[in-house]
Amino acid sequence: MDAADGLPPETRLHILRCVCGAATSLPSQTLRVLATVSTGWYGLSLSAAILPFARHLHCRLLTPNHNGKRFGEVWPPDEPLQVYRTQASQTLGDQDMLIRCLQMCLHRRFQPAMDLYSQLEEATNLESWMRQLRDFRARQFPPTSGPGEAPPPVWCAAAVVLPDGRLCVVGGGCYSYELANAQSSLVEVLWHQPHVYIFDTASQQWSHQVTTGAQPPVAHAYASAHTLLGTRWVFWCGGYYCQAYNTAFSLDIETWEWRAMRNSSEHQPSPRYFAASFEHLGALYAWGGRSLKDKYFNDLWRLDRSRAHQDVVHTDEMITSGSCPPARFASTLTNCDDRFAILFGGGQWKTGGRFLTDATTYQLNLSTFEWSKLETAGILPMPRLQHSAVNLGGNLVLIFGGYEPSQRRYLSLQEAEVLNVRSLRWMLLDSRYRIQVGMEVVVRDFEDAELAHFGTVVSGPERLPNGEPHGWYVKVMSPDAADRRARFYPESCIQVVSDGRKRPQPATDEGELLTPPEAQWLPKMDEPSFEQVQDRLSWIRGEFPCGRAGMAVAEAAGSGRFYVFGGARYVHQEWYSDVYECSLEPLDPPSAPQPVPMSTGKSSSCSTS
Repeated sequence: MDAADGLPPETRLHILRCVCGAATSLPSQTLRVLATVSTGWYGLSLSAAILPFARHLHCRLLTPNHNGKRFGEVWPPDEPLQVYRTQASQTLGDQDMLIRCLQMCLHRRFQPAMDLYSQLEEATNLESWMRQLRDFRARQFPPTSGPGEAPPPVWCAAAVVLPDGRLCVVGGGCYSYELANAQSSLVEVLWHQPHVYIFDTASQQWSHQVTTGAQPPVAHAYASAHTLLGTRWVFWCGGYYCQAYNTAFSLDIETWEWRAMRNSSEHQPSPRYFAASFEHLGALYAWGGRSLKDKYFNDLWRLDRSRAHQDVVHTDEMITSGSCPPARFASTLTNCDDRFAILFGGGQWKTGGRFLTDATTYQLNLSTFEWSKLETAGILPMPRLQHSAVNLGGNLVLIFGGYEPSQRRYLSLQEAEVLNVRSLRWMLLDSRYRIQVGMEVVVRDFEDAELAHFGTVVSGPERLPNGEPHGWYVKVMSPDAADRRARFYPESCIQVVSDGRKRPQPATDEGELLTPPEAQWLPKMDEPSFEQVQDRLSWIRGEFPCGRAGMAVAEAAGSGRFYVFGGARYVHQEWYSDVYECSLEPLDPPSAPQPVPMSTGKSSSCSTS
């Protein structure tokens, strides 16, 4: 190491790049050791070329005093959300809403509701029954409130960081149920959010921003492709399963005026929503998406806004080559330093509720627009849709949140993934192997600790009957094939035996699914909206959003910071309006700084970067 200290800075920086290229986890343990040698190595480890291999991601809840969580079957939506009905229906009456509230709480095993249920059996009349339910709802689930004029809880909104550092959000919505006819048949309706809200990150206060001009039609700012281009926040495509668009609107962030954008091209994409989008060289690109008639796309379109000051845009379909990804929606396409974009996730719904997806990752070369299918190393991520992705710099792409359809669950902190696009490796986010579905493991017998079995993790995690967390269902492989079974093990009984993870099909025995009941994925009614991480071995620390989909992400350019807003657990009728700030924080500086000799020799070469 003494000899390494004598190298010129550019040579040492090249060594650090090589270390990062071979890293398998974040933070890079080798880089951490080098950074503690001297202030010189420490300073170089925090350079833009190395970021964020020697840093950790710190997350902070900016709205701790805001009740940013709402249960759709407890309190029906109200203003400022606006209902959009595609067929005749009417809102549920107070009695119906209270019944649905109680049914949901009992289904979610909410203890106060279970206690109330026994009391309701003693109610002498309907009025007494209703009064107890109203008091229960008002006490356990107070209406959403918070400092300032906060937006309602929604998912699939759009967010952007304004030049002055404030966070601006618009659009999104939520779903609710209404009566379709006298026979009490229920239909689903969309409540969309048409207003603009600004969050001051310094005072942590919301404010409602008044706008003028031609406001976009219903749900145009829902699951849309969008970006801030100059002073114009451009929205393109968007919609939901009953309404989709291929038009564009812009919001001037100086005058706060909405304008409809005229397309000067004869060519434009089919109406679609949940297209994957990114900005590149001042233009907005959109790939894939879904139309109203369950048609899915895999075409790439470009929106040029060079004449946006004249309320004119121009769209062109990009001619691509290579291994084009299959059509899908609700993917992410992340721009990596204007060199290439990484496509991950998404899929297609099929008749019967089946969803086709996988964890295959594609790269789009932004110079040649050639697609290539990536062969990645490390533990493969969980397939998902409606997730979020951010380019962290240093050739790292963070993927978090989203919905995993096969087991109808929302992915949390444990399923957050980082791809090193230089080495094409999925990184571990702590120094230990994380137990995940599909891993090959050796487990100590749950009843006899001296016995050990080889098996595959089938599903989990779940709390054990005694309340201990991190229990997993493991399919144990015994010599007798007929004796294969799913067992429930605590994490302390499981040892990972492979550093990779295969993406299995649902494990079966004679056609019977070995996955646990769906109830294991039901979140608790009273659990917090974030996960607290205090483990210093973890790369992600602080308060991280709980598992959810449809989060709005806004990056603060050049600061290594991004914000997360809202999202939902749609299956469980939970909607959010909380705000998180995520930033890359450096490691602690060396405790005993040593002087570093600076020489002026030529830099050496390294072929393993």
